[in-house]
Amino acid sequence: MTGREDTRADGCEFVSEAEDLLEELGRELQNLDKERRQGRVRPQGINAAFRHVHSLKGLSGLFGHDHLGRLAHVLEDFLDGLRMGRHSLDESALDILFESHERMESMVAAGKDAEAASAGLLKRLAVGQEKESATAGSSTSLPEDILRSLTRYEEHRLEANIHAGHKLWLVSVTLPLETFDTDLRRLADQLNDCGEVISTLPSYAANDAEARISFRLLYASGSPAGDIEVRLPQDTSLEVVTVHESPAEGTSVHHEETPAETGDEDHVFTESLDRASVRVPLERLDRIMDVVGELLLFRHRMDGVSRELMEGEGTHSLGQELHRASGELDKKLQDLQCSVIGARMVPVARIVGRLKRLVRKLARASGKNVTLETEGSGTELDKMMMDHLQSPLIHLVRNAIHHGIESPREREQAGKEPTGRLLLKAVQRGNEVVLSLSDDGRGLDLEAVRQAAVRRGLLEEHAECNLDVARQLVFQAGFSSVGQVGEVSGRGVGLDVVKSELQKLGGEVHLFSESGAGTTVEIILPITLAIMPCMVVRSGEMDFAIPVSGISETLRYQQERVETVAQSPVLRLRGETMPYADLRELLHIPMGEHDKPGFIVVARVGGGRLAMGVDELLGQHEVVIKPVGSLLDGLPGLSGATEMGGGRAALVLDLASLVATPQRMFGSTRLETEASP
Repeated sequence: MTGREDTRADGCEFVSEAEDLLEELGRELQNLDKERRQGRVRPQGINAAFRHVHSLKGLSGLFGHDHLGRLAHVLEDFLDGLRMGRHSLDESALDILFESHERMESMVAAGKDAEAASAGLLKRLAVGQEKESATAGSSTSLPEDILRSLTRYEEHRLEANIHAGHKLWLVSVTLPLETFDTDLRRLADQLNDCGEVISTLPSYAANDAEARISFRLLYASGSPAGDIEVRLPQDTSLEVVTVHESPAEGTSVHHEETPAETGDEDHVFTESLDRASVRVPLERLDRIMDVVGELLLFRHRMDGVSRELMEGEGTHSLGQELHRASGELDKKLQDLQCSVIGARMVPVARIVGRLKRLVRKLARASGKNVTLETEGSGTELDKMMMDHLQSPLIHLVRNAIHHGIESPREREQAGKEPTGRLLLKAVQRGNEVVLSLSDDGRGLDLEAVRQAAVRRGLLEEHAECNLDVARQLVFQAGFSSVGQVGEVSGRGVGLDVVKSELQKLGGEVHLFSESGAGTTVEIILPITLAIMPCMVVRSGEMDFAIPVSGISETLRYQQERVETVAQSPVLRLRGETMPYADLRELLHIPMGEHDKPGFIVVARVGGGRLAMGVDELLGQHEVVIKPVGSLLDGLPGLSGATEMGGGRAALVLDLASLVATPQRMFGSTRLETEASP
């Protein structure tokens, strides 16, 4: 490996590690914000955030990202102040934490070219660091060996629980040596549900039958003993610790300082020695997918050879054997294909944290109370598609908060809860994933949409604007009903940005709204674009692959079905009319030997449809899409190319752009027709 390749590999490793840490940090910050609103902040959450920042600081130093390391160092001190009680987790502290997290995300994305954090942010993080935490003053009947073993942080948590009026307990438990780590983690999680495990002290105990290890857990809780005992395993003792009100005289707490001390009492519970995962760059998975595509071509060739052998004299049995072998190969290739696609998948939860932070920020900026809830966040999508999905979802969230969710006062007047609700729901449906973002706001303002359409000349002055017309208008390029540009409303652009981005991914977008009840935007996406089932057609002298997900139906060409409306060809099918175009004319390719097309393929993307005339249907194939060369790159109507075997290639059609071309010709006429009484 060359020096340049080494540097690139190091950069990829850093970004991968840093993104994972920041994702975990973002999740912990969201939990802290939720717990603060509920009135009980678990110290385990602050510890986890502290640990992620500490790891990020070390990672930045290892790879030479000095600016990121400096910010992580100051943020680590700030979180340590929260852990030690030097300042409280209030709204202002959370603002600083979220701002620091966003800044670190941008620094990771910029790499070593990232600019240093602003002096203002560093100064706000440094506030309160000069204060000292309260010294231990209460006296307890704790054994002397436990008192001496407490770290400074554990001493602080002991004092905090005493001042909160919680009872102290010593929990003694003996566990098998083979499973003590998981058993102890499970016990601590159960106890932390109604209290706090302050410290854990192990002591080895030999047993004739099996090796076991004993632990004493210093535990604080405001719950009665009965609620605690039901969470304990058998053979576990629970001993109450007496707390005296007066300070202890002549008693001091000693703890050994270590350079790497983090004071994290649950560190042993959260680290796992066996992480059954490995990071693989997406380019390597792409290469494996290319190999799968080449094997699919090889399998197609085997099918052709087997058919020829079965038709030949004296080779029928050989052809049958080859056909059976081809079938077995096809099964193995399908398994391999599913495995590679599965390796590319990431859960929708990967983008939920960022959306929740955005909702919090925009809600505060607009003076509204908004929460984001999720369902089906474990639903998976291709990593590449997930990356491109973030921008449309961010735009939809902005739209919902600015246009949909009312102010607390308006909501109370309408009989609603003062806090608005956004729901992001994900569900897998066959080879597609359906994402929906719903709000419980005022719904689509049809009058505002109508006025904006009149100003742009899309509707007549007195034309009616119903929900069907409004759906078409809001997805028009550049259409917006925003009166002014602001931080929440973005740049005043319409939903055409969302639609165009999703169409690039082979997806669809639909809008549903009910006045006074809210709006739902539904997104339908293929699970992956790496391997796609396509219908291969021939038009003129060329072959084309049409994604099956965009095909509504196919039928034989009949001249009487094609008519002309407003000087443009249309297809009448079962009483409906849709734009029609011969694919040869649409893509300006040679006509070939056929005067008329032999078949019609009806494509559907979003709410638009297009009937395309083609010469032949060559069958359905699983294709691996590859980028087209520089000569064809950027041409409308094409999204890539694929190999078909035997030295042939097929161009993959971009149905979104093809459907949009006739829609532009018919759009204004249809709007006026539907809008008229």
